[in-house]
Amino acid sequence: DAFLLTALSAQKKLYIVASYIIPDQALLKVLEDKARSGVDVRIVSPGEITVAPILRAVWHLDYNQLLAAGVKIYEYQPSMIHTKFMVADDIWSLIGSANIDNRSEALNAENIMGISDQTLANSLDGTFMDYLSRSKEITLADWKKQYGFFSRLYSRLLLALAKQY
Repeated sequence: DAFLLTALSAQKKLYIVASYIIPDQALLKVLEDKARSGVDVRIVSPGEITVAPILRAVWHLDYNQLLAAGVKIYEYQPSMIHTKFMVADDIWSLIGSANIDNRSEALNAENIMGISDQTLANSLDGTFMDYLSRSKEITLADWKKQYGFFSRLYSRLLLALAKQY
């Protein structure tokens, strides 16, 4: 898939903005491996203002392992975020309607476009930095304090429900 191939190709940086994100195990592993190898992996995802609180709670299941690997996660604060793009190494961009989940391609017929263009990549980098300035960084220490047993249980129950759609 295009998300996985883009993540695999990143050598220096990988910026991701996703309104709904439930990555599969292959993408999770690549994101972790890239961060551990020194690639600057940053993700902006929804904060508390979202139309899909169930998906946000399910996404929280992945925070601990991603943060531990060095992925930087930010939650957008001012409003709902519906933007979806990836930028790798100032040259390659993915942009479109697809979310980073199994439903987007298989059930919802959503699409993304891959574009090799430094001007577009630089423009999306600027958008990404703007989003970062309006987002809250989630650190591993803070996450461990706030995301306890009951939060994890709640997210796992919601994951079981989300798989039923």
